[in-house]
Amino acid sequence: MHQKTLALLLYSGLAVALTAAEGTGPETWAPYAHPATVQRTLTAFTRPWRSMIVAAEVSARVDAVAADRGETVPGDVPLVELESERARLALAEAAARHRQAIAAVAVAEQALAQAERARDHQRREADRLEALHNQGGLPERERDAARFARDAAEIGVAQAQAELARSQAARALAATAVDRAEDHLARHRITAPAGWTISERHVHPGSLATAGAPLLELVDLGRLHLPLSLSPAELAALRASAPVTLRLAGADEPLQARIALVDPRFDATTRKQRVELVLEAAALAAAGVDPTGGLRAEIDLHLAAGELALRIPHAFVRRRLEQYFVRDTTGAEHAIIPLRSDDDGVIVAAGSLPPEIVLQRANADEAAAR
Repeated sequence: MHQKTLALLLYSGLAVALTAAEGTGPETWAPYAHPATVQRTLTAFTRPWRSMIVAAEVSARVDAVAADRGETVPGDVPLVELESERARLALAEAAARHRQAIAAVAVAEQALAQAERARDHQRREADRLEALHNQGGLPERERDAARFARDAAEIGVAQAQAELARSQAARALAATAVDRAEDHLARHRITAPAGWTISERHVHPGSLATAGAPLLELVDLGRLHLPLSLSPAELAALRASAPVTLRLAGADEPLQARIALVDPRFDATTRKQRVELVLEAAALAAAGVDPTGGLRAEIDLHLAAGELALRIPHAFVRRRLEQYFVRDTTGAEHAIIPLRSDDDGVIVAAGSLPPEIVLQRANADEAAAR
């Protein structure tokens, strides 16, 4: 008897608690201000952040390749070395010609200095003899000879200056030839950004590299991009959820990505925009994910369906026999047909209710059973 009484008391208490819980919440509800949401799962595959094709700029045989497919580019050695004996000999010859040109400039500078000293001497001598001639102490023939020697010295300086200019120009050309030879030799040692990963290898030691032909293909896996094509509603939902949480193949836990690009161009055919998400290498490493290859990613978006469906809590839904209806704040009743029901309420078609309608809470007797 005591057990039955205790059970009855517990049941009564639970009923009172449920009644009190149902009595809480707003007294009015605006369905168009609380549209239903739909979940949409997007699927995409990762791709490297950047890619690069390594090509030869000269034609030569391949001497060595520092890394193979799937390996990272070393940072302290050339990635590909081409046979460069001819380029080395050309550089040595250009350097020798440059040294000769430097020596020729030095000789021309000395010759000019000597010509200038001779000119200065002849100028002073011509002036001295001119003064003697004017005093009547020197024949005109000797004065004219001094003038001739002075003019010849002036011509000698001009010739020395021209020779110096020519030798300086030759030295500049020789220096340019050395630069070109060094650049040509450097093109036999092909480098690439350290840390990039080799995705394709097209040559091996001993094969012939042709100028312009690809040698290797590289990708930068420092971060991964996730390309998407989204409608305006999907893009709005994605931005609202930033940073974006996604499920990535190989990762035990969800990862977060950020929006890196929203293409301003709009595809008139698909009515969508291109969007790219970024997954940082640190997050991938922490999750133990191998970034190589295209990894499948899934993103759940919750889209507002206000133009299609509305959400109404159970406390605002009335039931009479098999018919469901709601009552607005003016007292008018509106029949509804629930599309589906869950713990939060019922989902109805938006067109079944007038725009801007405000519903009134149902009492306990009228509320529809869940």
